[in-house]
Amino acid sequence: PVKIAILDTGVDLPKPPCDKFQDRIAGYKDWVDLDDTIQQDLDGHGTHSTALLMKVAPNATIYIERVFKHGDHRKGMIPKQEINQNIEKAIRHAVDVWNVDIITMSFGFDESVSSIDKAICYAKQKDTILLSAASNEGGNADVSWPARMDEVICIHASDGVGNKAKFTPDSHRNKDNFIILGEDVMSSWPMHLNQGHEVRKSGTSCATPIAAGIAAIMLELAGLHLYRNSASFSIDEVEHFWKLKTIVGMREVFALMAGERDTYDYIRPWRLLQAKKGYKMDSVMDMILQRLRDRT
Repeated sequence: PVKIAILDTGVDLPKPPCDKFQDRIAGYKDWVDLDDTIQQDLDGHGTHSTALLMKVAPNATIYIERVFKHGDHRKGMIPKQEINQNIEKAIRHAVDVWNVDIITMSFGFDESVSSIDKAICYAKQKDTILLSAASNEGGNADVSWPARMDEVICIHASDGVGNKAKFTPDSHRNKDNFIILGEDVMSSWPMHLNQGHEVRKSGTSCATPIAAGIAAIMLELAGLHLYRNSASFSIDEVEHFWKLKTIVGMREVFALMAGERDTYDYIRPWRLLQAKKGYKMDSVMDMILQRLRDRT
């Protein structure tokens, strides 16, 4: 299965109805309280994001890294030194220990941090796909860091029909302008926060795990296609296919799915998967292979 690490405020899935999700959490690392035996989320943001990811990518294996104690630690001018260290260690742990395929980061800051930049570059060199939230300041601020890094896929937020959410920042020429649902999204919530087991939230931080889940589905489909047709592929074709496991390759697949809308690239998976025409794996994979040959 595809392996995804989510860096956030932890996880505390309500039981029920999320008992079935719990078995899919293959690893939990708490960089805040340094207690990996108790899954917790004092804020709710990590739980909301994790459940979204699990719903979109139902076969993915999930790894949770608690790097923030509270939601307000996920944004601002620059993260505190302790949080810097949490994020850097979490990225390297996800790559070196868990060997994940995807890292999703629903946070963003105004200023970059050199040690985290290096960890992100290291993850990219290891062919890990990293996605990060654009920010929620609308026209009042630019895209946050690390989403503005070339080594990270930046994710903006839309409503349910592809219209730009008011809080998503402006698009930029020659940069990632991928946009996907992130407004008024229902997902799980910790029961101890006394808002019920599900709440609706909005933000590019909601859009990011959804995009990460779609990336996981495409990796899963590619792996299945290669397994079923291994005898018919040349070495060159296999190498091109596995470029899908890189940031460059996943950008190209997102581009295949996307349609331009108000200067953004609205990710519509059904466009690539030809849902209305009847899904045919071979034809979809041929399109992806050709794109990866041409663009990577």
